[in-house]
Amino acid sequence: MTGRAARLRGEIRKLGKFSLTGVANTAVDVATFSLFTFGLGLAPVVANVIAYLAAVTNSYLMNRYWTFRHDAPASMGAGRIVLFFALNTLAAGVATGVLYVLIRAGLPTLAAKILSIAVSMAINYVAMRGVIFVNRSPIPVGRNG
Repeated sequence: MTGRAARLRGEIRKLGKFSLTGVANTAVDVATFSLFTFGLGLAPVVANVIAYLAAVTNSYLMNRYWTFRHDAPASMGAGRIVLFFALNTLAAGVATGVLYVLIRAGLPTLAAKILSIAVSMAINYVAMRGVIFVNRSPIPVGRNG
């Protein structure tokens, strides 16, 4: 197998793991959202924030220790963990905005929720693959002269 084929195979495997992680995160998100919205009667936007926090915690654990285990630096460092949660908070804000707009436009609540999840998944894949779980070596400092 060529190096290119091996990299492609590895990337496909990683995408599969990311997808399974996404399914687990979605299950946590939708179950928590449903519990707080339909079971406890909270407003959908409030329930969405709580559900997203539960799902993002699951996401961090699964992506760090399974999906991107070999790509992540040995030590994530507090800065990268904070960045993970900050980027996910941004995605949550966008997803919540999408949820609100779709519900106001007349879409059923659960359908709006599923579409908002798709938006947040796209944002999160780009952030996780390109920013958070990338093992970058330090940029060398050039010498004067």
